[in-house]
Amino acid sequence: MDVHLNGAGSGLGFLIVPGGAEVVPGTLSLGPAEGREVEVSLRTSPESGATIRFEYETVRVGGAGADVRVHAASPSLGRNDTTIEVVEGSTVLARYDLTAIQRPRIRFSGRFQCRLATDPDPHDHPWGIASSFGMYSVQGPDPDNPDEPPLDRIVRFEAPVALRPFCEPAGVRVSGIEGDVGGSPILFQTGDAAIGAPVRLGPDCKFDARDGEIAFPGFEPISDFTISIGDAFTGKSAPGEPRDGSEPPPTTAPYADGFFRLDQIGPWRPADFGYPEETWAERADARTAEKIVKLQNQVPESAAESRIRTRRIQEHMDNLGGIQFTLRMVERYSGLIDREIAISPGVSAVLGYFTSLPAFAFRGEFFDFDTDCQGGTVTGTIGPAGG
Repeated sequence: MDVHLNGAGSGLGFLIVPGGAEVVPGTLSLGPAEGREVEVSLRTSPESGATIRFEYETVRVGGAGADVRVHAASPSLGRNDTTIEVVEGSTVLARYDLTAIQRPRIRFSGRFQCRLATDPDPHDHPWGIASSFGMYSVQGPDPDNPDEPPLDRIVRFEAPVALRPFCEPAGVRVSGIEGDVGGSPILFQTGDAAIGAPVRLGPDCKFDARDGEIAFPGFEPISDFTISIGDAFTGKSAPGEPRDGSEPPPTTAPYADGFFRLDQIGPWRPADFGYPEETWAERADARTAEKIVKLQNQVPESAAESRIRTRRIQEHMDNLGGIQFTLRMVERYSGLIDREIAISPGVSAVLGYFTSLPAFAFRGEFFDFDTDCQGGTVTGTIGPAGG
């Protein structure tokens, strides 16, 4: 007999242990039975680590199968340490291994775009003329019809602007559910309806140091922060305010905690995101070398495209170290989503759990930033605040 928990097969599903008196149910799907109707009992194996409660302990399963609500009353100590047994008489028809997690968090991953001026150009320079890292937009000979739109600092999780050839489009989605098990985080990539949903930022989200007016570079907020998960979750943070050096952030807006080499602090490796290189330094070398070859072989289809190509090749020749530098670095942002929260959980158990919470911790890591492509990799979590 087939058994699934919230659509996930054995060993891939989880239940959420509530933080208080509330129950966070999951749906255990049984069957269908093969050619007959059977009456089965549900139980957990004696060696199971978590305590599981069943809506019904005896269930009749026919050709259409049957669904039973279940919930976890205590947590697992390890992954898949709990087994539900489906029993007919003294015969075990099926076993389902699961994990009971605490403090579930939604993990998102993907590519983002940010077209921003960098030092020594002023933060609000529309075109970029002297960036240490090769950030610019090509204006072209006609100011009224620029080859590329001006820089705007907006952080985009979708719908990239003026995407250049040989660059990945922006797109961020829920990549899994992360939960605590035995004091350590574990990631599940199936088992909740929120997985796969698009994650979007508000239209005015910006990395906002303003040449030190708001914060030192590397310690800036994401201003006007709004985030959403599909049509099921949205929320905001407080506005970013000036920050003195690396002192604690003055508001709940997401602020960065510095600028670091990802090879030194981890935990992410290129392989975690589908890249073949062993280190981010190797990734930077390989990425720029590959792009130089593609740009040299590109056949522009317009005068504007030719001017953009020429500038890109020039930057890769004159400023290769700056481009490779940002590909190796990471900024980590953390803050609270504590304003204008709206949740429509549907059948998502995690979002159902979220409806009992007043605020959410946001953590986002932005890295692998290709200044020539004006985009990079982002991953992070949205989960319970505090603790």
